[in-house]
Amino acid sequence: MLNAEKNEKAELIFQIAVSGYFLIISTVVIFLLASTFIHSENSNERLILTPFLLALITFFFSMVVSIRKALIGLKKLKSHDVPTDEEEELDQGNTLVRFTSILSTLASIAFYVFWFSFLTYIDYMMAKENRKDIIIFTLFFWIAGIVSAISTFRNDE
Repeated sequence: MLNAEKNEKAELIFQIAVSGYFLIISTVVIFLLASTFIHSENSNERLILTPFLLALITFFFSMVVSIRKALIGLKKLKSHDVPTDEEEELDQGNTLVRFTSILSTLASIAFYVFWFSFLTYIDYMMAKENRKDIIIFTLFFWIAGIVSAISTFRNDE
């Protein structure tokens, strides 16, 4: 039993280390993208950056939740039971998980709005130039986007 606790403790410490690493990287990239977003005068560039910023913010919060849950798990291992304060912390962790799920859904919506807006723009421009071959080619991307969106939002339910 002692060996199993050591393995679990090592896994939790590894989870904290990896999540901390990705937390640092996502923070740096968020600041770089946010800086580009703020200083950009081009609205198209801002529109393109928005889904990526939302996805990174979602990833950031998921890393915070991952670290928090691992810390709670380490406390549970150390005390061998869950005191009342830690049960409250665990409930807060579940609230963070729900918040991360909401952000993830928003990031998915932003991505699909970007995807279908881009396809609509391409099809509109090709229709103006009477390029039916390109419009037929984009049908595959419409199908891929619709199938992907359906599977994404079915998994969220």
